[in-house]
Amino acid sequence: MAEVSTTIKVLDGGFSSQLSCHVGDNVDGDPLWTARFLQTRPLDVFKTHYDFLKAGSDIIMTNTYQASVGGFVKYLGITPDAGLELIKSAVSLAKEAREKYLKENTNGDSDRNPLIAGSIGPYGAHLHDGSEYNGAYADATPAATIRDWHRPRLEALIDSGVDLLAFETIPCEKEALVLVEMLKDYPSMKAWLSFSCKDDKHISHGDEFQAVAKKCYDLNPEQILAVGANCTAPANIAGLLSGINDIRDPHIPLIVYPNSGEKYHKDLGWTEGDKLQQLDCYVHGWLDLGVRYIGGCCRTYAEDIRRIHKQKVFGVSARKQRRDERTKSLVKEVEDLREQNLNLKFEISKLKKDIGKLWTSFGWHDDDDDDDDVQNKSCKMYLFKVSKIVTRPGRQRGEQRAFSLCSKCC
Repeated sequence: MAEVSTTIKVLDGGFSSQLSCHVGDNVDGDPLWTARFLQTRPLDVFKTHYDFLKAGSDIIMTNTYQASVGGFVKYLGITPDAGLELIKSAVSLAKEAREKYLKENTNGDSDRNPLIAGSIGPYGAHLHDGSEYNGAYADATPAATIRDWHRPRLEALIDSGVDLLAFETIPCEKEALVLVEMLKDYPSMKAWLSFSCKDDKHISHGDEFQAVAKKCYDLNPEQILAVGANCTAPANIAGLLSGINDIRDPHIPLIVYPNSGEKYHKDLGWTEGDKLQQLDCYVHGWLDLGVRYIGGCCRTYAEDIRRIHKQKVFGVSARKQRRDERTKSLVKEVEDLREQNLNLKFEISKLKKDIGKLWTSFGWHDDDDDDDDVQNKSCKMYLFKVSKIVTRPGRQRGEQRAFSLCSKCC
């Protein structure tokens, strides 16, 4: 069972995007999406997991986002029992990739032990009508129907030994609440909850993100590892998360794994990729917001995860670390200047005492003569004396100090 992370965890990226590097096909548009390859190309599913592990993923997700018993029965022509076994095989493939990675790539780093999250996509995904992107199905679908649809695959993932669950790309409050409540039936399991969002304020169904996120987390804080957003443009993340923890103690742990920011058109496919910043360019800002889990969604690849991994520096962004180091340097400079100022004050006080002694030794007092000429002469006389006393080793420094102390008349 996974625990809440106190450091930054890097997730994997878009499974369909990286899988396409192996299968050579466009996997979009299939009613089972990448889940079909659990039956037809399991080795390529294994390779995709391994790609992300090599890139630096601390958590990989099973290839079950769009897997369901009913979907496998309908589109693969297999029995319900065979459908459950196919879901369990997704966990086995992820475990095999992890075992291979640990055997070949840890280089003695015993602290690195990637976790496996069982992917639970939204009810609307199996409808294959686009409603997963707006949550419209929630308006007419009873909560009990959503719960009954999720339970078989959720239990198959748990029984197969996933480390945690990933409730992801959830577009509506109703389904989120169903999943958070269902989790209570499995008290030894933890999960994160990630919403799909249509802009920088609202989840896809139109509800205000922060209100729904807080409501869901407060319903089951013992089992919810993190709350956040995925399958939205990276430019939306800051607006979605800013201020969410301003008056909360303890804070809600945050998770983000947006898509590349490209737009999908039915006839043209993915467009505007040449106009976008790389995903890793946003990482320092998300870390500054307190995000604990960062990865990618649609149109992100293992290379994107590798660049994200490079931005992780002991739980803070590289930029924040540089800023903190600069702040420490400035504080040190201020402390040094304060000490120098105290030393100067001490020397000035000592000089004043020496000047007073000289003044007395010549028998001069402030009320002896008010004539400016007499005062100037006396100043020049003790200036000569003081310069001999305080100059180390030459006279110029002493003269400068004496003049500065006698500026009212010299």
